[in-house]
Amino acid sequence: MELGLDQQFGESWRLKAAWTWLDATYRTNVCDDASCNGNRIPGIARNMGYASFGYQPEQGWYAGSDIRYMSDIMANDENTAKAPSWTVVGLTTGYKWSYGRMDMDLFGRIDNLFDREYVGSVIVNESNGRYYEPAPGRNYGIGLNLAWRFE
Repeated sequence: MELGLDQQFGESWRLKAAWTWLDATYRTNVCDDASCNGNRIPGIARNMGYASFGYQPEQGWYAGSDIRYMSDIMANDENTAKAPSWTVVGLTTGYKWSYGRMDMDLFGRIDNLFDREYVGSVIVNESNGRYYEPAPGRNYGIGLNLAWRFE
């Protein structure tokens, strides 16, 4: 099941939110030595959420924040290993302007604002039990988008 919201307030404020619930379970036994029937399928989160709120005018300065959530993820068919749930916050800001038919957007972003340590991905059924891959810590990015308007 998926739910989503995209709501504008006034001329330049916007709230976005999304939630996914996925009950992915085995319906048959896929394990060699134990019954996995009914176990959660590894590598798939049951719940995922996203929300953002920001000031986004068509031109000029803009800024916003977002939050992402992922529920725990099983790492093997037997459901004996799992990566814990996590929540991270990000910030973005930038400046948009036009020059003739050229639209420009200079932006900056901080992801994982609070430098949370969490499992970014799992290697499903890894034979040596090394299922977990760390996510990056706090990280920064800057960029410039250029777009030409054909009229």
